[in-house]
Amino acid sequence: MPNQKMFSLNNLRMTNIKTLEVVGAAVKVEDVNQYFKLWMKKKCNIRLEYLQVATRTWAKSDIKNRLLKGLNAVQIPIRTERTFRVLGNIKQFIPENSYEKIAAEFDITRIDGRQATIRISNYGGVLFYVWPESTNNRTSLEPN
Repeated sequence: MPNQKMFSLNNLRMTNIKTLEVVGAAVKVEDVNQYFKLWMKKKCNIRLEYLQVATRTWAKSDIKNRLLKGLNAVQIPIRTERTFRVLGNIKQFIPENSYEKIAAEFDITRIDGRQATIRISNYGGVLFYVWPESTNNRTSLEPN
């Protein structure tokens, strides 16, 4: 019987939605890494704008190395001020009064040039934001 407390790579691959938040259930870091590799090759949900998952990995260096393996990710300084819009709304990763904070941030690029940002929290959370198709496209930057 499958583990009901885990969300697998197959579960991730079967989604075809714009936003997904997997709360409570944990996802293996290796599955998230494989999903990002598939996304970069346009072999999974190309509609995705936002993904939030919880991993069972608490050590920042451990999650970072396993999550980013083979992604050609470019580290972005944490202090970089960026606003993410998901479905036309500003998406806040973590409430300001939370103990959870962003520990690392990286950008990856899909084969068609579309960029996304991966944020890793100090408690093992992984956030994935897909940017508008080009910097000139302001659709995701302006409210609807």
